[in-house]
Amino acid sequence: MIFCRGQGGVGLFVIDKFRGTEIWRREIGSLYTRNPLVDGERVYVIKDSLYCFEAQTGTTIWNYPVSGQITPSFDDSCVYVSDGGMIYEIDKLTGSEKRVVPAGRSGEMISIFNHILIVAGYESIVAVNTADGTEIWNHEILDGRIPFLGEGVMAISDELVVYDIWENSELEGELRALDINSGTEVWRHI
Repeated sequence: MIFCRGQGGVGLFVIDKFRGTEIWRREIGSLYTRNPLVDGERVYVIKDSLYCFEAQTGTTIWNYPVSGQITPSFDDSCVYVSDGGMIYEIDKLTGSEKRVVPAGRSGEMISIFNHILIVAGYESIVAVNTADGTEIWNHEILDGRIPFLGEGVMAISDELVVYDIWENSELEGELRALDINSGTEVWRHI
C-alpha cells in the first residue's frame, strides 16, 4: 500500500502499489505538513484530531481531540503530538491521554529516539525524557532558524541530533550537530 496526502488535498488516500487503484480514503481535510505514520496494522495522522486508522480498511480505531500542524512521532507504547507549546502523550492502543507536558513554544518537528523526545521549533530544540516528562535540555538557536516545514530537517542517532538551518545571518544554510545527551553544539557545516 502507498499512503498519500496532499498539500491542498481532501485527506488521506491509500493506493495499491501494484495496480495504482484506490484501496480506501478518509476525507479529513488537507494534510499539509502532516504525514501519515504507519505502524504495523495501524496508521496515525493528525488534522483536527489525532486519528488511528486500521491500515487495511481505513476504519477508525480511535481519535483524540488535539490538532497540530506537524507529523507526530511514536515509540513502542505512545504517539507524541506537539501543539501549542505542549506535548501530548497518547496511548497507541486505546487513544487515551497518558500525560501532557510543556515543551516551550510550539514545535515544528517532533521525533523520538531511545526514550528522548526531540521537539524542534523556530528558535530552539528541546529534549524531553519520555519516562517522566522532564526537560533534559533546551538548545536556543540564536543565529538562524529551522525551516517552517519541519520535514526532513533533523536526523537523530545515539550520539547526535543534526538539524538544518534555513539561513543564518550570512544568508547561508547550515547543518548543525548537538550532543544528544546535553544539547551542546558539536559542529556546524555551511
